[in-house]
Amino acid sequence: MVVRKARENAGLTQYELAEELGLDGKTILNIENFRGNPKFDSLNPLVNLLKIPGDKLFYPDIKENESHKHQLLLEIQSCNDNEAAELLRVVRYMLEILRRQNSDS
Repeated sequence: MVVRKARENAGLTQYELAEELGLDGKTILNIENFRGNPKFDSLNPLVNLLKIPGDKLFYPDIKENESHKHQLLLEIQSCNDNEAAELLRVVRYMLEILRRQNSDS
């Protein structure tokens, strides 16, 4: 369900997605219908193209009300390593401030 929803949100058909990834259309169909175990070489490009975070792929029952965390993870996933290093410093600093404010209230 996660892969199908992400594919549909991207506006792609199974055939278009398969072609984009250089896969057989049946591979996409099988992944979406939980048939077999896809190889990492097939699954990794699919997950990256559709920007599916690992937690959603392996833990699809995570509550949707945590959408801000999900959006944050998607943004972080799109960063290169240098950007991630800079963001990590900023996030740690901001969390320290927010947590201090919450403990003072």
